[in-house]
Amino acid sequence: AAAAKNPTNFEARVKQAVALMNRGELPQAQAAVDSALALRPDSGEAVFVDGQLAYLDKDYARAKSDFDAVANASALSPALRSQALAARASSLPSSSMTSCPTLPPLPRASPAACP
Repeated sequence: AAAAKNPTNFEARVKQAVALMNRGELPQAQAAVDSALALRPDSGEAVFVDGQLAYLDKDYARAKSDFDAVANASALSPALRSQALAARASSLPSSSMTSCPTLPPLPRASPAACP
């Protein structure tokens, strides 16, 4: 609702992306995080959410790149950097994986549901 009322509200766009991702609406979540990144391309939180979406889309190279960017950004909070390090460590699935991978926690949200 807040994102629709004010399309330049960065926080609302990120929260909308997380909510949509948690509901499994990945294309809409990607559009929301893309609009957040257009407003603040250097936002660690938005880049992390973009990495989560890339992971769910099985775009592991982009996910790893996003997680690396967040993990290596010294200006970001240690908590977010730690989440990115954990996500980076799990961003490449093993070839023997037979069940849904566990995603690292999202910032200020519960972990995304397994698709």
